Amino acid sequence: MSLKIPAPAFLALCCSLWAGEYTTIDCPGATYTSAASINTAGQIVGSCTVAGITQGFLRQPNGDFQTFTADNSATSNGVDINESGVVVGMYLDASGKPQAFLVTDGSVTTF
Repeated sequence: MSLKIPAPAFLALCCSLWAGEYTTIDCPGATYTSAASINTAGQIVGSCTVAGITQGFLRQPNGDFQTFTADNSATSNGVDINESGVVVGMYLDASGKPQAFLVTDGSVTTF
């Protein structure tokens, strides 16, 4: 026996399972903001484009933003954050080759 659920009923059931609180985040001055990861403290990491430069960001639970770029790259992306608030990310170097960086207490370290 097969059970067929009409599409509107399926959508209502499906979407009600994902209901919850949503907060819109927008990096100050950015034309584009994309979140990549969140830790249990509520810190969010991602990337945003400000004045044509893609940079990583760290958003604190109170809404404060810190942006960062690696080696003055035109493209830096925050990728993940651990429970201690250390951010890992990637950037493109001058030749377009992907590289990695860490952000600890506001200091960017490339490797």
